[in-house]
Amino acid sequence: MKHFCDITKVKTTLDMGGVEMGVKYTINVDKMNWILSRVYVNGGVDGNPTGLKFYMGFKFLLPSLKKNGIVDNPIEVVPNIILTLEKMIGKKFTLKLNKEDSLEKIGNDIDNFYKVNFLRIGHEGVFERIYGKDAKLK
Repeated sequence: MKHFCDITKVKTTLDMGGVEMGVKYTINVDKMNWILSRVYVNGGVDGNPTGLKFYMGFKFLLPSLKKNGIVDNPIEVVPNIILTLEKMIGKKFTLKLNKEDSLEKIGNDIDNFYKVNFLRIGHEGVFERIYGKDAKLK
């Protein structure tokens, strides 16, 4: 799996046998899924991500951020996701938000604009379009 973007800053400190550690949440990607991951941080150094949930697209991932208690307002994460996709794919997306828009609709708009839903016909090669044809998983 490859790192895509951070969702949260390092926040909760945990006492792991006398060692203080922080935790942050990230989005990673493999050749078949978007992966919501937890990363423990010790002394400013990121540990290996632990995949918590796997999603075919942002239509499903965005609503899960609130449902799983990762962030209170998933809308705050959307600009970072779009900015990362813009940089990696080279295509600018202006998201027009309405108060009535659901997280599913916003995620679906991102999926459709960038063609990054692993399940949809016409969205083939998501990983390769983001990271390049010769990209390898870690």
